[in-house]
Amino acid sequence: MTYDYLVVGAGIAGVTAAENIRKLKPNATIALSGDENEPLYNRIALPYFVKGTRQRQTLFLRKLEDYKTNRIDAWLDDPVTSSAHKTATLRSGKTITFDRAVLAYSGSVRKLNGNAQVYYLRTLNDAERIKQAIGSAKVPIVVGDSFIALELIGICMELKKPVKVVIPGEHFFAGRFSRACTEVLERHLVSHGVTIISNTKVDRADGTTKFEKLVTADGKEITGDFCGAGIGLEFNLALATQFGVATNKGVITDEYLRASDNVWAAGDLVEFLDVRTGARHTLGNWVHGSESGRVAGVNSAGVPTIYETISTYSTQAVGVTVAVAGNTTPNPQNEVQYERLEHGIAEIIMRDGIVIGATIVNMPTLVGKSIMAIRGKKAWA
Repeated sequence: MTYDYLVVGAGIAGVTAAENIRKLKPNATIALSGDENEPLYNRIALPYFVKGTRQRQTLFLRKLEDYKTNRIDAWLDDPVTSSAHKTATLRSGKTITFDRAVLAYSGSVRKLNGNAQVYYLRTLNDAERIKQAIGSAKVPIVVGDSFIALELIGICMELKKPVKVVIPGEHFFAGRFSRACTEVLERHLVSHGVTIISNTKVDRADGTTKFEKLVTADGKEITGDFCGAGIGLEFNLALATQFGVATNKGVITDEYLRASDNVWAAGDLVEFLDVRTGARHTLGNWVHGSESGRVAGVNSAGVPTIYETISTYSTQAVGVTVAVAGNTTPNPQNEVQYERLEHGIAEIIMRDGIVIGATIVNMPTLVGKSIMAIRGKKAWA
């Protein structure tokens, strides 16, 4: 099979890229390949599905007919496994010859060692498994201090489960959030029955027919009857290199999301040149997936468009707003200003008097204000 465009990855980045190519190239042939058997759905709504506040059918953003209407040949549950000389091979053995490609596939969850059942929240299938298992859990454990770990903690809190949380550092988001910010978050969690076990590295998850315990790196045991983990993603960068592109943390691109003469990248996978900072970095949120998919799509279709974004992530998973915006990487050149309420805190990060980032806990009105200040390169007022 021969196509003008191959989009690798059928999540929000890939589907958005394919649809924007179609808008600009009405006569082009487009193939879309992904590893899940469902059409596009809303990943950020999965926790609500697990909690029972969203029904399964409300998660879907596209139907199979939508791909057909757009004349996008969607190969779902049939991901690209290799590529060479502008020919990609799918898991089924099908081969696709293409002129241009957009790499928009996502990572797979990083897993704990051990033979016990551990639950991860990445896909709709993951959410369905958690929904089935969590109801009967008496002593759930969550491993990790990521935003996904917070979602898992929030699910347990919503279901009135006394959850234990195992984190590797001294506090949540150590090295990313200041202690002042995480103190507010942790006080809230503890007040709602969450037990935080810090400075603990997990060696493995053990159990015979089901999860029974975590074994830590120093040999201690943490018992429970359910284990969820949010400890990051791993990317198949070896596949990307087969498309002739350079990689580091992700696929390296310029500000147009171009990785080579005929390949662009989007979503979690792209390590793009940020024109605001002059540095390359990756992002892993829904808005970035959608917008980078759009920009990669229009650029691959021949319309030069610079990708400009402000890194943002926000969740209310555990009953308080936890948000991060812009550049929050610790730097001795940074100046820090705090805004405080009794149960909230905002850490405004500045350089030369200009706001470059913010970490906010339970002060939701400051999220939009901080983003506007970062975008406008303004002082905090």
